[in-house]
Amino acid sequence: MGPTHVRPSGRLRGGLLTSLAGPLLIFEHYVMPEALFTCLLVLGTVALLQGLRSAVWSGTPPGGALLGVAALTRPAAQLVVVLLPLVLLLVGRPPHAILRPTLAAGAALAVVIMPWVATVYADTGSSRPARHLASR
Repeated sequence: MGPTHVRPSGRLRGGLLTSLAGPLLIFEHYVMPEALFTCLLVLGTVALLQGLRSAVWSGTPPGGALLGVAALTRPAAQLVVVLLPLVLLLVGRPPHAILRPTLAAGAALAVVIMPWVATVYADTGSSRPARHLASR
């Protein structure tokens, strides 16, 4: 029923709203970060791809900011800003068409995560979270 009656954008919105459903986010009294991370990662990657697809490089900072919020949930989201340009280079996009949008997205990601990094640094004297310092 879905593929014949609902447009792709509607299916994407439905899937993202389902991933934010309360029972999926909270199981008993434990917050499940995977659902939130997945939603933010997909939204950030789609926004980044849309920005890279457009001729205007200023379309990528929203994707970088969404990936920054996803990186606050799981640091692995930072890899998208590094890996996506490499994939685009392998596909055949010219480097000059990838560099400025990637830098803009990276700057937006940094604006989102740097306050947290500064807070951790002020508390511990290291940019790594305290759980890593305990193993020293």
